[in-house]
Amino acid sequence: MRYLYLLICLLGCYTLSAQSKDDSAGKEALEFKLHPNPALENVIYIETSDKSPKTIMIFDLFGKVVIERRTTTNSLSIDQLVPGVYMVQIRQKDLVATKKLVVR
Repeated sequence: MRYLYLLICLLGCYTLSAQSKDDSAGKEALEFKLHPNPALENVIYIETSDKSPKTIMIFDLFGKVVIERRTTTNSLSIDQLVPGVYMVQIRQKDLVATKKLVVR
């Protein structure tokens, strides 16, 4: 009887894993360059391979959005940021990427 339950469990796990699909398979990841990092000036440069408009969001360590801009240029003014560590999230078309930014 135990073997029957074990067999049913194994078959159930197999069918569930066969039905699940990986949503990230076949998708291209957004790559971007963020420089200078650490930032010493009031401007950072964000370069992507695609020249279409991008949404840039900068979060503090508490998850609060401190800067949100939609732009087609590569430069972003960060003069209102105090020194610290931030997360930069770029959205372009259906792709999203995140990197760490240090402001000194």
